[in-house]
Amino acid sequence: MAVKQQDSIVTIRIQYSPRNNGGDSQIQSFRTRRDDPLRRIFLDFCDSLELVYGTVRVSYDGRRVLETETPDQLEMDDRDIIDAFTDQSGGCGRSDHLFLVLII
Repeated sequence: MAVKQQDSIVTIRIQYSPRNNGGDSQIQSFRTRRDDPLRRIFLDFCDSLELVYGTVRVSYDGRRVLETETPDQLEMDDRDIIDAFTDQSGGCGRSDHLFLVLII
């Protein structure tokens, strides 16, 4: 019975590389049940780094992960790594442009 309960817990590692930090990545570990949706660990991860939950995207094995998916659905092994990144904002390329709107 103890073996069965131990097998139902998995450690998921989330790697985050901030765009404005010169590429220094951080890895955090979270334990969860294999059949629990990943939303809880995503929320905990965002809280720990003071990130806005809606701006963080995650991928596993090159594919986007939904918050409703479970480690079992993704066929994750213990200590697998999920990549996290924030949405890109802007896109202009130069921040020193001035836009002028004329209302006639």
